[in-house]
Amino acid sequence: MKNNQKLIAAVALLLIAAFRLITWCSPKGISESAEKSEEALGMTAVEMLAEELPAGAEVLVLIQAEGGGRLTVLEDAVKQAIKERGLQLGGMARIPAGSITTHTGLSEAAFQQALSEAPDAAGFLSFAGLPPLRAIKQGAPTMKGVVAFPNPDILPQYFQSGWVSKAIQPNPVAPQKAPKASAGMDIWFNAYFVKVFASSPGMNAGNLPADPSGLPADHDQP
Repeated sequence: MKNNQKLIAAVALLLIAAFRLITWCSPKGISESAEKSEEALGMTAVEMLAEELPAGAEVLVLIQAEGGGRLTVLEDAVKQAIKERGLQLGGMARIPAGSITTHTGLSEAAFQQALSEAPDAAGFLSFAGLPPLRAIKQGAPTMKGVVAFPNPDILPQYFQSGWVSKAIQPNPVAPQKAPKASAGMDIWFNAYFVKVFASSPGMNAGNLPADPSGLPADHDQP
């Protein structure tokens, strides 16, 4: 009898361990609010870019390589939204942390590498910061971009260039509690993020260069 009890206990522990491992490795391993907010971020970002592009256009997605469960949820949401909006996924470039600077975002080399994977892309969606303006001018002069969490100090220059038309920033007013799970994606988005446009306060800076593409060569350095 005691042996049976030990066997049952061992099996129970094994099942619990397996369940924890599966949960930890899957997107469901993150909190419900984190999952919903990432879904809202991905879907809304695609919608914002889709407003700038013709139907069927290819989109290049730039995303950080490290992110765990949040990254998986974000990727899935972006892919689903691209399909639903009648666009095509030209490429999903995963940018390693070493190619992302604190001043702008992904390095010129990382952006050029990503472009080579989607040469026909008409727009880019970046969750890895702003690519250097010089890199956009040289490698993708006709592209339109939407960027999540860019450096606000240099964002006006990108708006003036016309290559970045919209951006997303964290909501400065943190919600006291998460929205209900059944709430729509717009409610989840507005709880944690805000849309930023060229007409937004602080984006019409008066000291912008006449040619915003003529930034210093070390523009992408932290």
